[in-house]
Parts: sequence; C-alpha cells; structure tokens
Amino acid sequence: MAGMEVIARLQDRKLGASTMRDHVGMQLHRGDGSEIAVEVAGEHDAAPVLFCHGLADSRLSAYWFAQAAAELGLRVIAPDRPATGGTDPRRLSRLADWAEDATLVLDALRAESAALLGISAGGPFAAACAASIPGRVTSLTLVSPLGAPGWPARGMAPGQRLCLTLWTAPRRRPCWGQP
Repeated sequence: MAGMEVIARLQDRKLGASTMRDHVGMQLHRGDGSEIAVEVAGEHDAAPVLFCHGLADSRLSAYWFAQAAAELGLRVIAPDRPATGGTDPRRLSRLADWAEDATLVLDALRAESAALLGISAGGPFAAACAASIPGRVTSLTLVSPLGAPGWPARGMAPGQRLCLTLWTAPRRRPCWGQP
C-alpha cells in the first residue's frame, strides 16, 4: 500500500509453560511516518479476527488467544490504538476515525475481511469499525463493552470507577479522545 512501510519480525515469546510460536510483531508506518504496533497470533491463512483491546490493555493480549486461535483456525490481529503500547499518538476527532488505522492494518495483512472482537473499552472502537467499513466486517462480537462516558459509575469497583473518572476528565483524555 502506498505511503506505508511494513516492518515485520518474528518473535519467540513464552507464556506460562508453553512457547507461543505463531506470533508476529509488526510496526506499520502511516503515510505521515507515525507507527501502529500490531501483534498477530495464528496461522497466516487462518480466518482473521481484528481484536480491539480494552482501556488498560494492549496488542499483547493476542498471546492469550493464541492456543484457541490455533484450535479454531483463526488469526488474531491485535493493533494498539493511538498512544497505547507501541503505537504513536494520533488525534481522533471521533471513534470512527480509528477505522482508518484498522483498514491500514487489514490491508497490510492482506485481509479482505475480518471478524471484529471488542473487549471493554475496545467495544466502541470495534462497533465504530463495523459501522465505518461494513463491507470488510464478517461479524462483530462485543464483550462487556464500555458505555458512554456519561453513564453512572455506581456499582463499579473503586479502581474501575477511578480509571473511568480520570479517563473522562476534561483535558486528561488520551489523544484519541475528543478535544
């Protein structure tokens, strides 16, 4: 794809007692030179699943899905969102803007379509992708998706409530949030 350089390296990672062999760590370069960090778990020709990680998580969660992905014939593609993990900051004026990064990732991995999996704060990003690039989405699965910032935090664990409060506080939002 024009304007994007893909640098891939095989990584030998250990998780518990088993070695995860079918992982690829990648850095994708956007047209402006900024990077998107991506981890891929599973066989190259397996059915792609774009994994949208939670708020206090990253692309490295792909490792936890490696065994299940292999057993089910899936390839888990897990990009970090802007300013998370190894991905450079990029201002998003709305959630749907992240679909551009998702499209770059799918293009780089030659995935014409993918299932979407959004967990926690990744849920709204997965849903935004499904709405923005419907022709490339085969299914959407949301697991405990984070709701709108204005929802009451009553009943949440204190740590979760604090994290959500800090995340939604004015001028303290991550760069992908609205100004």
